[in-house]
Amino acid sequence: MTYSDLAWINTTGGPIVVLQALHAAAWGGAEDDPDCEDELDGWGDYGTACRVDDRIGLVGYGEPVEGIAPQYKAEFGPDGAPFRALVLGDEPLMSTFVPVHRIALRWYCADSYEHLFATVEAALPQADWTSPLEWEVPPGGLVMMDSAFVLADYENGLWDEERPIPIDLPPGRYRIETAELANATRSAVAIAHRFTPTV
Repeated sequence: MTYSDLAWINTTGGPIVVLQALHAAAWGGAEDDPDCEDELDGWGDYGTACRVDDRIGLVGYGEPVEGIAPQYKAEFGPDGAPFRALVLGDEPLMSTFVPVHRIALRWYCADSYEHLFATVEAALPQADWTSPLEWEVPPGGLVMMDSAFVLADYENGLWDEERPIPIDLPPGRYRIETAELANATRSAVAIAHRFTPTV
């Protein structure tokens, strides 16, 4: 395997989002509400994703569910949103998923795929994993895409050369951690998000 063989995805300037594939069609992307006083609130799900200040975070999306009993509220996102999205925030970086390592990988800088590949492989064994969170991967796996888009945007040819990236992981609860991977001169740097089953 070489990193040039992997499918990569870019963004239009916002964060990458990872969605549970079964519920990916409910992601609303960038909506335009000119009457909204708060600019990010006026951008719909994309605006919610842009509020993630860290390199990783979870946000709620989907039509709110009314009348949730208190004991079940932990299963829902903010305001009763039924689904959770994993946001790869901080910077809009070209991204991929590396199945052999179970990492979502974001290209910060490197001269080439080969340069990035060598740096990641050398740095992974000593990586300092931080910012852990837990997330449920249901049957059907995950999909990675630009948070400003909806699935239909890709199907309608908005970006002809790119498609959402499927992430085929066995169902279950995962611990997701983040690490920066770099060579000694920092001429190659990547951000990695590792998916580790909790049981």
